[in-house]
Amino acid sequence: MRSVRNHQRLAPLVAKNHVCMATVTPIIRQSRHGSRIRAFVPSLPQKSDSPIHLDSQTQTGCPLPKTLGISMSAPVAKHIVVSIIAAILVLSVLSWFPSPEPKDIGRFFVNCVLCWFLFKGKNWARWVLIVSLALGGTMGAIAIASGQFGIEKFIVLYVMSFAYLASAGLLAFSKTVTSYFAPSSIQVNS
Repeated sequence: MRSVRNHQRLAPLVAKNHVCMATVTPIIRQSRHGSRIRAFVPSLPQKSDSPIHLDSQTQTGCPLPKTLGISMSAPVAKHIVVSIIAAILVLSVLSWFPSPEPKDIGRFFVNCVLCWFLFKGKNWARWVLIVSLALGGTMGAIAIASGQFGIEKFIVLYVMSFAYLASAGLLAFSKTVTSYFAPSSIQVNS
């Protein structure tokens, strides 16, 4: 019972000072009124297979919780996905010029819906966009190879084809981006 009370008293102090509970050694002074925690000192982390997070304020190591399916580069993956979405939408709008047709506006709205689900992390939207971007980029490359366009159209087609194929490649083969679409992780207590 006493160790539970000591742990309850120590926890707010540890949380306030950003120290991991696993790496704190309490110094307890015995008094006639019972045990009191007078101070706590960071101790060396125990040897473990989980990665160690070094706290910048206290310079103590704290083992990170073991998880399944979490990538340490989740913010990077989100930035890449948002960049791909921006490229798809910008190129979709730029394809309207000089005058938009109803099919261009329809394609833009379909792209908006797919990009929304891509941002939400839906794997099916990722695969639909991989196929459509790969087809669009390949068709653009075939059109470039035919050489039936002026220099302005050539540059636009080249940029669009490259962006579509690069986006399809990132969505399909990048492990960082693939981790963004992984199912939610499960905490493992060890």
